[in-house]
Amino acid sequence: MDNKSDKDYNKKISERIVQILDFAGLEIKGIAAMTGKSIDIFYAVISGRRSLSNDLAKIIGDSLDFDGNIIFNLNTTIPTSIKNSKNLSQFRQDNINNKEFFLDTWSKDKDSNFIKRKLIYSEYFSEPRYAWEVNERLVELGRDLDSDLLSKQLKYFVRKGIIKSKRSPIKLKGGGYGKREVDVYYI
Repeated sequence: MDNKSDKDYNKKISERIVQILDFAGLEIKGIAAMTGKSIDIFYAVISGRRSLSNDLAKIIGDSLDFDGNIIFNLNTTIPTSIKNSKNLSQFRQDNINNKEFFLDTWSKDKDSNFIKRKLIYSEYFSEPRYAWEVNERLVELGRDLDSDLLSKQLKYFVRKGIIKSKRSPIKLKGGGYGKREVDVYYI
């Protein structure tokens, strides 16, 4: 496979991992805790910075009672039976009070969840983005956030290690760059 094919394939694998999380009703912290793997590994795979390994696919499958190799076969649908997994039921029971592990304990409409699902888990932050660019993208996706609230959300994601930031000259909407430095966000 050439580089573009690899990238397209990895993007599809990433989408399948997000689909598994949706079926299981898990946040990334939840699947990480359930599998005993690092949150960072899951963020890296979902954002496309790292390929899914056979070992991790097997661990995900074993944890959710399905054949993890299915993840690699784009012609095979991800089984919805994941939501009925005995291991998942036990994990839910054991961690019932941990809101960070489960999707249904968070509002799907919550701004931070929307930003994670629509921008962070996609390749949007693979190149540095200014806050105003992020806000424009959110408007395109039907979510209009106050710029102060968006800045707080982005800084929260930086503090949590989900995305990174650095200082760069301000990018003017009309083109060119200004003298003032502002934060840009990336993975």
